Amino acid sequence: MKEIGYADTTSKSPHVLTQNPVYKEEVGRIRSAIVKKDEHVFDKVAGVMLAGLGAMETKFFQHNGIVRDSRNVVSWPERRQYAELIAKVFGELVQPEEGRGMSLNVQQLAILVTQARAARGLPT
Repeated sequence: MKEIGYADTTSKSPHVLTQNPVYKEEVGRIRSAIVKKDEHVFDKVAGVMLAGLGAMETKFFQHNGIVRDSRNVVSWPERRQYAELIAKVFGELVQPEEGRGMSLNVQQLAILVTQARAARGLPT
């Protein structure tokens, strides 16, 4: 965090920032603004995450500076990153530096999303 301009104390203990009530309130305002702009944002994010599980990349083969062939191949590193992201969203993957994570199943996630949408006056 120090690389992006935070003080030494904050970069060594980022929880000082993330646990601050003012920070939490601002994050909540940003989330609300995003949902107000596009009530389907959760569906779009889920779609991008699921599409990432099928990530492909194009490999180019050249000779003497001229591309002779290209092939689409599975992008394993990108798929792994999306799988880890989805696991984090569901609370199944806990990184050692993060400590103990919260366990959340799909049904609980659906209930939380429904409650959040209802609280913001969005259709459930």
